[in-house]
Amino acid sequence: MSQKFTSTIAGASIFISVLGLFSRGLGFIREMIFANNFGLETEFDIYLVGAVLPITINNILLFIGQNYFVPEFQRINSSDTDAAQKYFKQSFISFTGIGIIIAILLFFTCDFIINSYMHSSSQANKDTAVQIFRIFLLTIPFSAGVSIFSAFLQTVFEFKHPAISVLFLNISIIVLLLLLTESFGILIIPIGYAIGTLLQFFYLHSKSRKYY
Repeated sequence: MSQKFTSTIAGASIFISVLGLFSRGLGFIREMIFANNFGLETEFDIYLVGAVLPITINNILLFIGQNYFVPEFQRINSSDTDAAQKYFKQSFISFTGIGIIIAILLFFTCDFIINSYMHSSSQANKDTAVQIFRIFLLTIPFSAGVSIFSAFLQTVFEFKHPAISVLFLNISIIVLLLLLTESFGILIIPIGYAIGTLLQFFYLHSKSRKYY
């Protein structure tokens, strides 16, 4: 698929739609593996408790990044490209810095947070939920960076790269579920998510480099 085609609105829309369908297919396969490996066991409920807050924060950062960065960058870039480049770097540092602060604060309060959800559960289940929670916390600063990289690439009409990067999450989780569930149990899901987020971050970083 040519660079020119995916840089147009129509071409990007078609490409992203196809990738979206493929991503949904991967998501369906992922859910089937979840059901096969963990079913309706307590272990999977523990995973959901540990995952919900960090994943919600990641989604909020992605949404804010798109809506905060793109219009301001385009406004600055229309009159001063050097200032726009500076704004991009400042936004990246600010977002990842906020992500780090959030992750650190949640790291030291995670016991209280998990206890508030699971006050009647066993200590072993609470400890597992805390482990899952802390693994997901590692992804927050990188998700903040992904948010800015994705928004930046969209401003230079590179729509395909943010769409492609989303596939890394499902692919990494699926592969690790198939290979390492017996070794890591339910922890393999947040591990796969963390690895997928790192791959997503470094992929978008490599695609953004030539523009700044």
